Amino acid sequence: MERDTDRAANDSEVEVLRSLFQSFSGTEEERIRRSGLPRTTYLSAKRRIYDRGWVRDSYLPNPHLFGRPWASFLLAQPFADDFRTIATTLANDPGTVVAWLGRTTIFAVQFHGSRDLARRAIDPFRRRLAHRMIELTVELSPASVPCYFDFEGIWAHLSGRAGATGYPRPLAPPLPTGLLGGPPGQREQESAARLVRRTVFPEGTNRPSHLLGPHNLARSESRLIRKGLVQWRIFPVFPGFPYHSATRARDMLFVHGVPRGESVHSSLLPLLNFEGHSYPFLFVSSGKELLLAGLGSGSPSVSPGSPDGAARTSVGSILQGALQDIEVIREPLDSITVTVDHRYDRIALPK
Repeated sequence: MERDTDRAANDSEVEVLRSLFQSFSGTEEERIRRSGLPRTTYLSAKRRIYDRGWVRDSYLPNPHLFGRPWASFLLAQPFADDFRTIATTLANDPGTVVAWLGRTTIFAVQFHGSRDLARRAIDPFRRRLAHRMIELTVELSPASVPCYFDFEGIWAHLSGRAGATGYPRPLAPPLPTGLLGGPPGQREQESAARLVRRTVFPEGTNRPSHLLGPHNLARSESRLIRKGLVQWRIFPVFPGFPYHSATRARDMLFVHGVPRGESVHSSLLPLLNFEGHSYPFLFVSSGKELLLAGLGSGSPSVSPGSPDGAARTSVGSILQGALQDIEVIREPLDSITVTVDHRYDRIALPK
């Protein structure tokens, strides 16, 4: 698989990327029909996108299914002497499913079995980093993580295609109850673990990337997705992000703040979407703090506008009205190094 550093998408690739980021788990023919492209055009563009290494498939297990109902989101800026040591320690931790390095910043996501286990895992970093670390540990629900690595909104915005059909997607709804056949059992847990491992390959292995989506799943595997035990997602392969026009994602932004009122936890994300035309790919609420992550154009001349020309409210003014003690961390997108790339097989371990 070649890695395309330019990532300029033509019109058909824009539509296929839009279709992929929607993570619509119907049949391949349904996705082609929804895209409005001829079948051969769709499939050719999709193959190019995967061959160039722009995106990858991933299957996310419902963490509740594997006894990991808590997650920690860490944002650290260690001193230079400690940077590599802390980055390596986090990457090697079996509970870490995501770890990204910027020029001065480490971002990581870990899953835990309880709040106490989360505290034990995080305390060594807290002691070492003191005030140079932001950490939100939450019990997983659509309220605490209403948007989890969902790039549909930002792609629709940057590509000028108005409307995002599924954004924002949460991480982990509670395990479904009242289903025909009762709650998930050992067999479904083992099947979910195998499905999660489907998109994990040793470093340097050529993967049949365009063939890993849900259109090639067995009926029993598709049932896991319908029941909410596994999610199918498409993630961009960093560094870099596809683009179609002059508006390009050049920076990764992290925003941390304290809500000015209880309603902010539920109102801020819709406000950013509809008033600010801003679409964070990550939104985490601990009840006392908020952490957002998104992609920025890095160009003040571009950011006030919107692809369809509609007026919008300044994102800065929205954040200032909703949050206090705001801290913004910006890293150039081309500086991001991925050390742990959505490794959910680390937590999808049958009991």
